[in-house]
Amino acid sequence: MNKVDLYLLKNSFYFFLLANIIALLVPGNHLYPWLNAVALGLSLLMLLLIRLTIVRYARDFGTSRDEVKTLLGEYIEDDKRGKVSFYEYLKRRHAATTPSGPR
Repeated sequence: MNKVDLYLLKNSFYFFLLANIIALLVPGNHLYPWLNAVALGLSLLMLLLIRLTIVRYARDFGTSRDEVKTLLGEYIEDDKRGKVSFYEYLKRRHAATTPSGPR
């Protein structure tokens, strides 16, 4: 399982946990199905946005989706990246791996 998949799974768990805690705190109202539906919607939205990002950057940089997904996992774990966006992180990595200029 890739780091990105673990990240999505962990955050989805936190969404559902928070939804159930909030539903527990409000007595009398049957909020469990509604808040769980909201948590599911947030999880699916996050999954969709990450997949769209992977597809877009794979197209922009001319690499495979798996390579971009692996780099996203490295970006999540990289403590030395500073306050650099994922796009800039990919641009730096892409520039380091491609030869510059004609020979």
